[in-house]
Amino acid sequence: PGQKPDIVVVVDSSPPVVQLFPLQQGQGRESNRILITWRAADQQLADLPIALSYSANPNGPWEPISVGWQANTGSFIWNVNANVPPRLFVRLVVRDSAGNLAKVDTPQPVLVDLAKPTARIVDVESYPNSQRSAY
Repeated sequence: PGQKPDIVVVVDSSPPVVQLFPLQQGQGRESNRILITWRAADQQLADLPIALSYSANPNGPWEPISVGWQANTGSFIWNVNANVPPRLFVRLVVRDSAGNLAKVDTPQPVLVDLAKPTARIVDVESYPNSQRSAY
């Protein structure tokens, strides 16, 4: 009695708290990039606590977006390639140092538009200065 213990054991059975924000697809030349942002909190997050994956179906199978576990930076820019389906779901998994996992999926499919618009000039006409109209 009155002495400090030699060792303290803490049992962590609570998963991290995680929030996935709406994804943002780039515009123009950046249209193949998707910004994924999140918030993850826990008293003891793992050193590399973040895993991102995608699927064409809400029930999987899930394909990794990034290789291995990532640092909790709060955002990730995904360079999407042509093999990615035009409608997909994104999953964020967060782990703490005790091995507890929390996951969140996009509730609705994300539409990925990688189409690059094209145009072709069909005809060019020249008007004399006197016939030009002001718009």
